[in-house]
Amino acid sequence: MRTECLICREPLNGTTYLCGRDIGIAKGNLAFIAATAVDLEVTVQRLDRRGDRGPAHHAGGGDAVPLPYNAGAAEVRTEIHAAMVGLATWVANTRRDNGGHVLLARVAVKAGPDAEAAAAARYLAANLRWIAGHPNAGDVYTAITATARKLAHTCGHRPAMTDLGLCGTPGCDGQLRAPVGAREVRCRGCGAPWSVAAIRDMLLDWAADRLFTAAELAPILSRVHRRRIPKGTIGSWATRGHLEQRGRLPNGTALYRLADARDVAATMYPEKELAA
Repeated sequence: MRTECLICREPLNGTTYLCGRDIGIAKGNLAFIAATAVDLEVTVQRLDRRGDRGPAHHAGGGDAVPLPYNAGAAEVRTEIHAAMVGLATWVANTRRDNGGHVLLARVAVKAGPDAEAAAAARYLAANLRWIAGHPNAGDVYTAITATARKLAHTCGHRPAMTDLGLCGTPGCDGQLRAPVGAREVRCRGCGAPWSVAAIRDMLLDWAADRLFTAAELAPILSRVHRRRIPKGTIGSWATRGHLEQRGRLPNGTALYRLADARDVAATMYPEKELAA
């Protein structure tokens, strides 16, 4: 086994080829593919008015009715079907050849390629831990990511974005925003590249002395430690005397200092913090 993630090079425990964060990203992309693949039929049939206008639009002038078909979207549909079903078939065959009894539930052809691609994506998600432990995990991850991006572009779905504050380049006040899971972002104002991990570290340091409720701290700490840390857990730290209460909102909700909460979390979860 490798000692670092094939995708981000983060240290690993030796039992897998992908880190927990990248497994989570792949899981999210597969969920997106499973939920969105059926939207391709709408795009192919031009019901959403996306894509090329087609030759029929120009055949009889501006008033001509375009053909109910988007050739570009149809090509993407074929590519996505081939990618998802191909990966799922490889997983099933490889597991079977290695002594595992694995059933790949194929959707009937009459259900259409979109439905079959969605079923394959769900199958891959169910076998993601096994994939992460295979030497080809990096290639599978890359294929899943590329498929999700192509599907999002074709169907008009934008990826979830995260705000990273203002660009730090002197004289530039551009707002930095990056797709969730991105490792680098480029300022649209000045074009300067920034490491997402470095920006998050700076934001955490800047907010170290600020006060937050347990509900506000929960997603911050969960992101930093790549594990779910609910607000109830943070409240229990205060109840047990591990986390000092620094104030209250007018409604009585307790406030805690971010730096204090990070210190407690680092004690509870001693593995390396991962701000990206």
